[in-house]
Amino acid sequence: MTDFLVSRATRDKLQEELKTLKTVRRPQVAEALAEARAHGDLKENAEYDAAKQEQGLLEARIREVEDNWPEPAYWKTKISPASMFPSGVW
Repeated sequence: MTDFLVSRATRDKLQEELKTLKTVRRPQVAEALAEARAHGDLKENAEYDAAKQEQGLLEARIREVEDNWPEPAYWKTKISPASMFPSGVW
């Protein structure tokens, strides 16, 4: 992972997205899969295929957010504008 800084607003947005993906979207997709399975033959069930594809995309996004963004402790690091420039430049 490459370290980079994100704004507080971006951090909050990502945290909210991750929370929504895990607590709202996952159960919705699981329910859609259960409904599609109940319709019978999975080989010819377009609803099941669509739900499985949606599940794959959802899990990929969750992994992307978890794996590629800084840890909360890193987000809390404070950097002053003066520390971003060498002496005499500021």
